[in-house]
Amino acid sequence: MNVIVNTKTLLKLLRRKDYEGIYNKLGKRPYVLFADIKYKKQDINELLKNNDYVTLYKKYGIEEPLTYKIFKKHIQKLISNGKYMDIINICGYDFYNKNKYKIIKEGIFKETGNTLKAMGAVFKEKTKECFKDSLKYACTIILTLNFLMPLFRLSVYNDSVRENKELLEEYNQRIDDYTDYIKSLNIDNDLDLVMKIIYDMWNEMDGYGNAKNDPMGIYRIAFADVGSAGVCRNIADDFSARLNRINPKYDSRTLVVDGKFEYYEEMANIDRRYATEYENTENNEGIDFIGNHMVSTFKPTFGDYTLVVDPTNPVIGIIVNGKIYVFSGTNGKGLEYKPLGQAFISIEKSFGKIEYEFMKSAILHTSIDKISQLDEIWGIEAQNKSLDKIKKY
Repeated sequence: MNVIVNTKTLLKLLRRKDYEGIYNKLGKRPYVLFADIKYKKQDINELLKNNDYVTLYKKYGIEEPLTYKIFKKHIQKLISNGKYMDIINICGYDFYNKNKYKIIKEGIFKETGNTLKAMGAVFKEKTKECFKDSLKYACTIILTLNFLMPLFRLSVYNDSVRENKELLEEYNQRIDDYTDYIKSLNIDNDLDLVMKIIYDMWNEMDGYGNAKNDPMGIYRIAFADVGSAGVCRNIADDFSARLNRINPKYDSRTLVVDGKFEYYEEMANIDRRYATEYENTENNEGIDFIGNHMVSTFKPTFGDYTLVVDPTNPVIGIIVNGKIYVFSGTNGKGLEYKPLGQAFISIEKSFGKIEYEFMKSAILHTSIDKISQLDEIWGIEAQNKSLDKIKKY
């Protein structure tokens, strides 16, 4: 940044070592650039001793090297304690507005331990702002919603990618290595590949549990490190990412559903477990309209249909006749698609493709006999036979 100063005044003040004079007469930037570093460190320590973060911010700012870590730690503490007004008093409304959604999300999550509540608070705030001037006009609301939802999803996704760049790179490298390993096995059918991936995922992770890293829309990076824990959204996103990296034609996506697991008569014989020190802090009551579970979809190499895979509670189903038919469930029950949750939680870039699959399946009616035939190919018995086979790799 170019800083224009009165050179004569600056030199005069520097000779006198009047650094406060530089700040008072020439401003913050000349002071930060030209004041003696030892003096600045002493001044910072004195302000910290007096807990005077307001002056510290005005004098140095959050982006200065000497104060960056100090402010990052202090503001994170204020977020954790929900002291948003303190953040505004220190940094002003401009800083708060620029970082508002992150502050709200982290604050609600720290308070409740509930990711959905945190995301809901952010969405509520964004929606309130978007429609501040539009609530008087119903038509405007509908048109704006259709226009803003894709932008909202893309914005959230891009924010997550930017904020978690290093973790995402670590995850991608790990999946690249896994892809090379899978391709070396020459697995020759889709079911064996699906069961191999689920089997490996459960062997690699510490178990089902709250993820250390769980950014919105890229839940898979919970498994950037070997042995990390994750819940259904992390596991499903990881499964889809692996499948797509092995073969993009599978077009695997995450799918938000309402899971009613009492209908799961059986699951594939995969050893599942809770992570070390796992404590369930999420409360799914009252969110039936959004969904309580995340699974994956993919298109098999042969067959004009879309399958649904639950890698958390290993079963396979199919999108058929406008709904999900689970092969292991009583009369196919167990999973119900939730479009609202898909829009707000899954953050798919091409949200409409999932909707299209359900509409197409409703129009192209599939008979019970055809479903029974597919059950023989993809059902629990076939899954367990496949598991016995892939365990030999």
